[in-house]
Amino acid sequence: MQNTLENMDKVNFSVIKNKWPAKNVQMRSVDGLTPYARNSRTYSEEQVAQIAASMKEWGWTNPVLIDEAGGIIAGHGRVLAARRLGIDEVPVMVAEGWTEAQKKAYVIADNKLALNAGWDNDMLAVELGELSELNFDLSLTGFGADEIGTLLADDPTEGLTDEDAVPEPPDMQTTVEGDVWLLGRHRLMCGDSTSVDAVDRLMDGRKADMVFTDPPYGVSYEGGHNKKKRGQIIADSLAGDDLTGLFYGSLTAALSVTKDGAAFYVWYASGKSVETYSALANLPLTLRAVIQWYKVKSGLGAFMSQYIPNCEPCMYLHKEGKSPAWYGPTTEKTV
Repeated sequence: MQNTLENMDKVNFSVIKNKWPAKNVQMRSVDGLTPYARNSRTYSEEQVAQIAASMKEWGWTNPVLIDEAGGIIAGHGRVLAARRLGIDEVPVMVAEGWTEAQKKAYVIADNKLALNAGWDNDMLAVELGELSELNFDLSLTGFGADEIGTLLADDPTEGLTDEDAVPEPPDMQTTVEGDVWLLGRHRLMCGDSTSVDAVDRLMDGRKADMVFTDPPYGVSYEGGHNKKKRGQIIADSLAGDDLTGLFYGSLTAALSVTKDGAAFYVWYASGKSVETYSALANLPLTLRAVIQWYKVKSGLGAFMSQYIPNCEPCMYLHKEGKSPAWYGPTTEKTV
């Protein structure tokens, strides 16, 4: 890409400008234009209506780019809007001498290059605000009502308390241990995940097809170098037999409410592998694979480690003697 940009600076545009399609704009019948059958850009009815409204306000400002046979390279949306408005002829410019590869690529580039630009939201808000004061129809800008509302919203007022302040618990608690909340088809329980009775009550006689769990890691995470922003993981200081007991108890409870073909996905900290695998040694579970979640950014403990962790392991297990149900392709990788 760098070489392409450098070479571009050396091009003598005075030599090639006579070949620019925009040098010769002409009028063509809409019926004589052929949309590109493999155009990957889609146009909803709402967007076509927006383009049509823009044409009513400003007229035709951008000619359609076509090849020498009348095939549309850029401007499919504008042609759709023209048909919607009953426009018979539209301005076009012809790409003469373009190869098939150039035409195919520009169909994509014409749309993608514009999407690569960003917005200065502060400046955009100023412009939209002034247009609003002039009673201009802001929908003609292409932004939706929700987007405009967000951009033009007043700055939020300062809160009355510190954002990190923790309120005192109420005298009468809303939720107590044993409560089960019904959330549509879902059930959420305030209880002990190592208790078979509690988990059985949560499931209400049903059996799970899969267990996907992320139990406490026992890494005593306290926010790293930015404690105020990241916060601390509460009750994450279990170690040794206590941590093994937590893993063992929670998986034992999960085993009691799962189908024979259930798959188990259990996340854990690599630094606590001894405690994790010790729990598995006494459970009727078979380890099938260890999946690694590769992370672009470093994981927990990155600033306390000699080796910076950039992945997180997850055990894929199933009940002993049973085959887990599998619904995906058989070419999945562990990373």
